[in-house]
Amino acid sequence: MARQRSPDRNKAYEIFKEHNGDITNRKIAELLSTSEKAVNEKTVGGWKSKDEWIDKLNGVLPKNERSTPKKDAEYSKKKPGAPKGNKNAVNNRGGAKKGNKNATGNPGGSAPLRNGNAATHGLYRKYLPQELYDLKEELEEAINNDPLSILWESIMLQHAQIIHAQRIMFVNNKEDMTKELRKKKLSESGFEEEWEIQFAWDKQASFLNAQSKALST
Repeated sequence: MARQRSPDRNKAYEIFKEHNGDITNRKIAELLSTSEKAVNEKTVGGWKSKDEWIDKLNGVLPKNERSTPKKDAEYSKKKPGAPKGNKNAVNNRGGAKKGNKNATGNPGGSAPLRNGNAATHGLYRKYLPQELYDLKEELEEAINNDPLSILWESIMLQHAQIIHAQRIMFVNNKEDMTKELRKKKLSESGFEEEWEIQFAWDKQASFLNAQSKALST
């Protein structure tokens, strides 16, 4: 099912048209934003590129709206069917030969259920779980497949993870020691316990090492 087109997309072009193209993407985004929602200037930039606003404003028809080429128009005037005298169909009674199994298992020639032939990349739809695939599509819609936006979002997510790790791996002072029971078993002499002890310098060193790796990726 195709994703519903944002109504702001058409409004954005109308604003661009009213200003005769002399307006920035940021300004358009500000005009469209409200207290309930915010429109990103990069989203406006994606609409501007995909919908070819500049060409429309200059009176150039987009590729998918161009009139029929002259050659195609000439072909359309010709009569259908093979030329007179053509013998391609001689001895051909119509249909596949007897015993032909090209259509076996294909009801009506339709594609299988949940077929991904028309997807941007059928490999994703074929192997990714549906929930993960839906999330991928939402991300594509949010950042308009802009490589710079994807890179920036990845950097921000990585920094958010690093900041969040501060709460988990924070070391108060040199006396901050962690002691956890690893194993407890019953023996002839009573209970035997095995403890794991992490001193402050061990925890701090582990944290710095993990943080360095995260910052380098």
